Amino acid sequence: MTKDYNIPAMSDRNSRIYKLSRAQKSATQKKLNFALQGGGIFGAYTWGVLDQFLSCRNLHVGSISGTSAGAFNAIAVADGLVRGSPKQARKNLHEIWQAVREIAFPLSKAFSPFKFMPGSNLIDLATNQTLLSFRKTLSPYQLNPIGHKFLKIALNDLFDFEAIRTCTRIKLYIAATDVSTGLARIFTNPELSADVVLASGCLPTLFPAIKIDDRYYWDGGFSSNPNLTEIIENSRIRDTLLVQLNPCLKEDVPTSTHDISAGINRITFAQPLIREVQYIEKIKRLSHGIADKDYRLARFHLIDGTDSFAPIKLNSNLIPEQGTLTKLFETGRGDADRWLKVNWSNIGKKSTTDLFQELVTNNDPKNKSAA
Repeated sequence: MTKDYNIPAMSDRNSRIYKLSRAQKSATQKKLNFALQGGGIFGAYTWGVLDQFLSCRNLHVGSISGTSAGAFNAIAVADGLVRGSPKQARKNLHEIWQAVREIAFPLSKAFSPFKFMPGSNLIDLATNQTLLSFRKTLSPYQLNPIGHKFLKIALNDLFDFEAIRTCTRIKLYIAATDVSTGLARIFTNPELSADVVLASGCLPTLFPAIKIDDRYYWDGGFSSNPNLTEIIENSRIRDTLLVQLNPCLKEDVPTSTHDISAGINRITFAQPLIREVQYIEKIKRLSHGIADKDYRLARFHLIDGTDSFAPIKLNSNLIPEQGTLTKLFETGRGDADRWLKVNWSNIGKKSTTDLFQELVTNNDPKNKSAA
């Protein structure tokens, strides 16, 4: 496939295979589903996590549920594995994030349709701040009339959607939000296309809504971030790793306009996951053994990147500056490395986290007061 953007090759450092311990090498193949949250360029952290997991020689990837940036990561992994190679999946992840770096933040094209074509350098910080200000007064239909055009070209150039649609080995669940109803629509393999991925990441303040068939869609993070029940009910693999990008709790009361906006986004994009975890827990707690066995047997694992973001200085979670992407990638890879060293042997045997405890109970102020 031809590529029209300037994408550097993966460095040797990032291409090294993750070295398993002697016990890990002798272990049987580990099978794992992935649930990938959205979060703008924080999705580069998930890229790092996935890169490390894909470096494990005896890991089998089952189903992948992805929303927004998680959908981009999910498609990249699936396409690479459809081609039969974890190495190709890692290469795909690298290339899609480099494409995002070159193409994303298309609001800049409203200022110069030539300067910000693929392959150009990112606009400077001052221009970024100007664009962020314009977002508050102009709709994407005024400021960004070309929408996702260049990202769509990149997705179709990099990935074989026809092969993904007919793939039975890896099941994908990509969430988008129906603009009319506010309900989540979960797209599966036979329905997948570049438009579906773009719909999953369609922030309404940046992009015009994406039309698929006769419906319009916005970012899936509003309604399912990400979907867990589809994996539980449809995957034969019981273990699912959630990569969390949206914090469920922030105790400080925001006072500045920036912090208030960030707080609204945090609540909006955290609630779908919290509600789903509450639902899963309710099903599991049904008395007298009548709970669906798929829910009772499900094992969950968690890599929470939200604490890791604190040292990384960001202008916005929408501006894919190269240095920030690299820091997020390396942080995700490092966190995954540490997780694997501790928890590899537990995959296929037991949960390493209680999602209800982590995302609901621990964040309930009443429980904190009692403690």
